[in-house]
Amino acid sequence: MFNVRKLCPAMGALMLIAGVAVTTVGGPASPVVAASSTTNFDGFTAGSPNGQFGWSSTGPYDHKIVDNTYGIASFGTKSLRVSNAETSGAFGDQTFSSSLTEQAGETTAAGGGFASGPMQPHFEASWDFASTVPSGEQPGLAVSASPDRGDGARMSWLQMTDTPAGLQINFNGYRDEHPTGGALGDVNGCSGSDNFFPTPIASGLDRAAVHTIKLTMDFLEGPRNDVVRVWVDENLVHTDTSWEDYFRYCEANQTRSVDSILFRSAGTAAPATSGNGFLIDNLSLRSGPTVIATSAGAWTLFPQQTSTTSTTTATMYQAKVRPPINADGTSNFPKRRGVIPVQFDLESATKTTTTATIGPVVFASIGSDTDTSNDYSFLKFVPTTPMLFADLDNLTAEYNFTTGNCAGGALRWSVKLDVNGDGFGDGNVNVYFGTAPAFTDCSGNSGQNVIGSSDARFDSTQLGGPFYGTYADSLALIGGATVLSTSLVLDGGWSQDQRVNLTGASADGNVWVPQTAGSTVTGVVTTPFAKTCALPAARIQWAKSDPTPDGAPNEAESIQPRDSGEFYRNVDCKYIYNLDVSSLDPNLATRGGTYRVWVNIAGTNVANPAKFDLL
Repeated sequence: MFNVRKLCPAMGALMLIAGVAVTTVGGPASPVVAASSTTNFDGFTAGSPNGQFGWSSTGPYDHKIVDNTYGIASFGTKSLRVSNAETSGAFGDQTFSSSLTEQAGETTAAGGGFASGPMQPHFEASWDFASTVPSGEQPGLAVSASPDRGDGARMSWLQMTDTPAGLQINFNGYRDEHPTGGALGDVNGCSGSDNFFPTPIASGLDRAAVHTIKLTMDFLEGPRNDVVRVWVDENLVHTDTSWEDYFRYCEANQTRSVDSILFRSAGTAAPATSGNGFLIDNLSLRSGPTVIATSAGAWTLFPQQTSTTSTTTATMYQAKVRPPINADGTSNFPKRRGVIPVQFDLESATKTTTTATIGPVVFASIGSDTDTSNDYSFLKFVPTTPMLFADLDNLTAEYNFTTGNCAGGALRWSVKLDVNGDGFGDGNVNVYFGTAPAFTDCSGNSGQNVIGSSDARFDSTQLGGPFYGTYADSLALIGGATVLSTSLVLDGGWSQDQRVNLTGASADGNVWVPQTAGSTVTGVVTTPFAKTCALPAARIQWAKSDPTPDGAPNEAESIQPRDSGEFYRNVDCKYIYNLDVSSLDPNLATRGGTYRVWVNIAGTNVANPAKFDLL
């Protein structure tokens, strides 16, 4: 049976070929999966899987495609059956799945002529497995499954076994312990306590049930930071790291890429399992970009930026011209002689301004004085949804020291963890800034993501781990622990005074920036203007705005006594000034024109001047 179904190129193409579905995705239509395949074996021919739909299996092992006579509905008509009745130390002749069209690994990972296609940073594989003998133990049964590139250059390792207590899953990860390796082949990366660490991660599994294993790998650039997660029956049971550092330091080679799964029978053979063993089905492979989610949560800064509010009040004025000058500016006076009675009412209003003032961030640890309030500072992030340590993708801080430097265990991120699931903190993992091993010079760490850092700056002693631990050590120890909070801490003032200009931070993609220091007007309220008899001293100010008058004289010549000086008189709740027209311009020939006259209070011309013309 041969079926091909094609979708439009923008959506990717799905090919279903005899029970093997292969998806390749191009362009932006799928931001997560670059390549994927699903194998259910129904289109395979019974017998060796070798040469069928991209699978390889050339050795003498008990790895066969078999009809589903086991009554497992989800396994369709055929499955892959594997046992360790026959074993060897070989790799290339064992059973390899078909390869993805896009490999996964670090950018410098070696495909060795086996894996190919664009390099993706994420790989995942899942499959179902079941015992062919659900009624009892198959003593010694053990088959491994490893992400591989097609030749046995494995980057991780899982083992499915049968024990008296039930089925069991084991994991084996390589860890470069302190002192860590540097350049390729560095003996510090393959000596001392550096080793593979086999670990049972799920046990007592029911032989009569189908179980699902899912393994994901996120390849981070640099050593000691790849993240491997394993789920059994949809439960995350283990986090660890890859075999990247084994290749770097024990083989002095680049890390490997992966695009397939190797099913391998090695070690002690169990001949009695021949014809039985485990059934494997519904194998799914994917590669693509690493998906980084941003965690929601709340930030707390201690000490908080100061926030004060102040109010100020001011009296505002506007003038209201009185007759004989028309309020609409249509008054025309003779220019030859006489005075103009300039009169104003004064209206006032109260303006209330509210100002908020934010103080600067004070992030300091001062031990040289007796003030205990400045002994420490912290910036704390509490996620609002559960997050595992292995899912904590970034911890960064943007800063510069204005006094001192890293010392006394600070600056550091302190991650509070719940290991036993009771909702309470069981201890902290401290991630130090600065240069290892003393962590004293922080000048190069501003903006650096310390999660995934390749050096030994992870202190997990509160949880039973090492002081000079790597990210890989922490993943293996507490990768599945729940993050309750993570805090950027400065408390090394007992060693030396520390002051930090902290300008930003990020925890698992949630970004904190300080409030902008300074003052901001937050509100202005002005009362309506109303006439007032509280008349402050006011000067008379005038200006000629146009040398050409308009119209003809329409106001009578006044012979009232003229005022002298620069201040208005306050009479009967109004300003009065008898303005001698000759004082505007001694030269009669040029005196004509348009004039404006203001009330000037405290050096400011009040709104609404009088306007008139001299003709």
